[in-house]
Amino acid sequence: MPLTAIPAQQDVSLASPPPNPQQARIRTTIVGSFTDADLPAALDQFFRDGVLVDRRNGTPMEMDAYSVYLALKAIEARSGADLTAEKRRLVDAVLARFRAKNGFWAHGAWTGNDQEVHMRFTAAAIRLLVEAVGDGLLSTPQLVVDALKKHVSYSERIPSGLWFYHDSLEVPGLSDHYRDANKFGAWGGTKENCFVLNTHLDTLATILHVLDRVDVSAEDRAWFIAQVNPGLSALATVLDDRPSLIWAVLGPIDALVRMILFRSALRAPRLGSLLRRAALKTYYRARLFLKRKSPRLALFGGYLERDIGLGGTAFEYHLVNVYDLARFLNQVRVSRFAVEPRLLERCGRLVDRAIDHAVQSAYRDCWRETLTVNTRATLLCETILARLATLPAGPVPQHWVSGYCEVRRALPPTAALLGYDPLTLGPTRPAAGSETDSGAFRDGTRFVFDIRHDRLRILESRAA
Repeated sequence: MPLTAIPAQQDVSLASPPPNPQQARIRTTIVGSFTDADLPAALDQFFRDGVLVDRRNGTPMEMDAYSVYLALKAIEARSGADLTAEKRRLVDAVLARFRAKNGFWAHGAWTGNDQEVHMRFTAAAIRLLVEAVGDGLLSTPQLVVDALKKHVSYSERIPSGLWFYHDSLEVPGLSDHYRDANKFGAWGGTKENCFVLNTHLDTLATILHVLDRVDVSAEDRAWFIAQVNPGLSALATVLDDRPSLIWAVLGPIDALVRMILFRSALRAPRLGSLLRRAALKTYYRARLFLKRKSPRLALFGGYLERDIGLGGTAFEYHLVNVYDLARFLNQVRVSRFAVEPRLLERCGRLVDRAIDHAVQSAYRDCWRETLTVNTRATLLCETILARLATLPAGPVPQHWVSGYCEVRRALPPTAALLGYDPLTLGPTRPAAGSETDSGAFRDGTRFVFDIRHDRLRILESRAA
């Protein structure tokens, strides 16, 4: 699915406006809690007693902080403002909690216990510290390496390789939070292992990101690669989408049930609520048994399941899964890490089908329903950018462009859409303006989304 320019109805300039620190404040979508905030003015909202928190519930969380840090860098590039003090404040809070918790972070979002650690949060903290090293705000890169080693230790050896946990509550014997989530031992995992796809991908991408951006000793590099390789093997097993008897029958039924739930929830909310409760008591109870007996995450029609062990109704995680899969592919490309070509081809195919599913099926009603509740749908935009960054020259599906623009007309930009993302985008100062998203991929190819007219322009050919 190649990448090419689609003529716009009007010219959109990439000329950079003159720096003006007074214009630095901008409404931004925060990836993590999927809220929005005026930055840098709202920085205080992400702290409670000096600790970085999830603003929705006040529990410790570094994922929002990472998104805020990247947004501050994007705002600096757009406006010429110096936000070093604000970035340093985030870095200092991440380091203070790291030291206060004996060399790692803790969260307790579900149990209130310091033994409860969420790996998406710790991965985000590690990537924030990678930025801090590059920005001269952290002078000890070995701290990043040591933190990543601790993060990677939350994992499990399975017959096909190594699986990275979603949180510490999956560690056998630590908690009964997940009890028999993996009741039938899917893929040879322990009964607490939910096989959460997005977190496994996030950890793989984070390891490669650290190896790409931080000074790592040869011994440590070899150790991390020894974790990545079995992690890739496990990923290949879990993303197996070959035909099976159970899913040949269940897949189309599954898609039909989701379509009914999505469309009724958006167009007839009362009926949708009744149907969802009925489906939870009947269909999804039976489906959970079948899913555990015949585990699969890549489902009929391009839908990506979040995990193997839980109820199967975390529909919004389809966007999270494809977002992490697209970013993982991009990190592999940037890192030039040797990955089995068949796995990369399968991942690319799954990303393309998953984006198609998000904008061409009833799933579009699912994220449309959330537009007034949270900003999670913005992941569709980030996913499309990440995927375009890995595609060769050629046509871009217009339904991708229209889906991107529909979300952006409703939601404020993330850091990446503002123009800074260390994984997807290269150094450039994007044009200011509420009706365009512009920037450059890391290979130098420049793009402009004309949000108002559902158009994408590619302004330069890719570097050879």
